[in-house]
Amino acid sequence: AVVGAGAYFGFRGVPRGEIAGSRTMKEILTLTTTLLPIIAAIVLVVVFKMNLALAMAGIVIVMFLFYRYSIRDVVTTLRESLSLNILLMVVGIMVFKGMLTATGAIDALPAFFEQSGLPHSAVLFSLPFLVGLLTGLTIGFVGASFPIITVMMGGNPEPAALTFAFASGFAGVMLSPTHLCLILTCRFLKADMAGVYRLLYLPVIIILAVGFVAFLAG
Repeated sequence: AVVGAGAYFGFRGVPRGEIAGSRTMKEILTLTTTLLPIIAAIVLVVVFKMNLALAMAGIVIVMFLFYRYSIRDVVTTLRESLSLNILLMVVGIMVFKGMLTATGAIDALPAFFEQSGLPHSAVLFSLPFLVGLLTGLTIGFVGASFPIITVMMGGNPEPAALTFAFASGFAGVMLSPTHLCLILTCRFLKADMAGVYRLLYLPVIIILAVGFVAFLAG
């Protein structure tokens, strides 16, 4: 559902000739070269257990050397990469998340739903969705809501129930004002946040609908 909705709404309006047809070896090589830094970062962190910051710094240095950047080019690139607005935005989001944690708002949600007596379907949607909306993190809603869901469903939840819960939490993350990836991407590409959210609503609804249908079918 995620891939299908993303592909449909992401490529909608793009001329067919720009996304169809065979690719030349040069284009494939360009794509592979472009992905190498990402692949290298994943390998260094996952396989060699390297600190992410050190891995990224090392990859950037290697790329500077590979493309023969001059000192002036390096300084220019670093200066253009650092934005005070983005740094302040990151700090603001992290402070907001810290306040939610410090005030107990996130921790209070699982306890509330555990004692609410609501139907399972309502908890499967509401708890992951709200935690995802507040944290903007997949690991946040999984860690906070799935233990409660597991206990609520007798310690052995059905895969269909977990599918719906994950879809609900993912929907919350995608719509979260603290979703750092979305906010930084919009900021970097100078995209209108309101316009981006308008594009997100329908795909998110589709993901929720597919998750709910899977829950009913299970």
